[in-house]
Amino acid sequence: IVNGFGVVWNREGVKFAEMASDKYIFDFDVSGDLIDEEVARVIPTFKNTILSVYVDRLFGEDQIGLNAIDGDNVNIAGYTTYAGEKTDEIFADRDKDVNIGVKVSARYAIVSARLFNKGEEFDVLSKIDNDILTISKQYADDNNIIGVARLVLKFKRVLWEETEVDTDFVGNGQSVPYQINTINDLILMMQRVNNGLQNDDGTLYSKASYILNNDLDISNAFWTPIGTEENPFDGTFNFNGHVVKGIYNAFFFDTVSHNGLFGVLGSNAKFIEKSAVLWYWYVSAAAVGVLACTIVAVVFVSRKRRNRRNKMAAK
Repeated sequence: IVNGFGVVWNREGVKFAEMASDKYIFDFDVSGDLIDEEVARVIPTFKNTILSVYVDRLFGEDQIGLNAIDGDNVNIAGYTTYAGEKTDEIFADRDKDVNIGVKVSARYAIVSARLFNKGEEFDVLSKIDNDILTISKQYADDNNIIGVARLVLKFKRVLWEETEVDTDFVGNGQSVPYQINTINDLILMMQRVNNGLQNDDGTLYSKASYILNNDLDISNAFWTPIGTEENPFDGTFNFNGHVVKGIYNAFFFDTVSHNGLFGVLGSNAKFIEKSAVLWYWYVSAAAVGVLACTIVAVVFVSRKRRNRRNKMAAK
């Protein structure tokens, strides 16, 4: 550490674990290498002309254990590249800028990027621009970043339910259905229904009427189905000849592999639509073909929901 040597290994899969006192500690798996009493040779080469950057990609602590469809597999959220190659191990010339590609998948975001070197910690999130994280030679020199560094990238799932909507509905939800003109209108509906809110007239948003006036694409973030066990959707939704596409749920649901636009429904929930694709897009992919007819008005009955999962049936 004192002399600032970078470390290059003769095999892939060696990970920088931590720095202890004046030592670097690495992890690697030799299972499968020790066959017929052969020796697994794991050989480091020390160079004072390079900066070794070992990348750890992970989800933030608040993202783990939520029964996510991605299985908390951070490889789905994003990856890093160097010199055009996908890698978590970067060996760069010390006297040049280090440009690390940071590729983030749709519906995910990086919330933290921290560089650890010789007991120091640096926030480098602001140094990501156009999918490139640049550790300039000047920045490395100014902060005495040499030898072996650990870059920790933390990812999160982007959820529409976390969007702050500062507009209100047009309509009254009864004689004049609430108008769903934009994605924000749809988010507002989801938030108010799922939180058990009511309007100024005392009507629960979950029991109100809504009409969709435009085609909407919500593929930029993960959708939270409208209707929970505590607050099932029990109103009327008129698709009005329009579609909501790009529906991606972040979490698993019971009975089917995933749900759609709506979650737990009350016995009075009604959907008005003239296309059988309503089942595929808005209820569940597993339900395709269950009702092969033109849908004009369908009433769904919900079942129990556990945690963030939904169970549904139709009649």
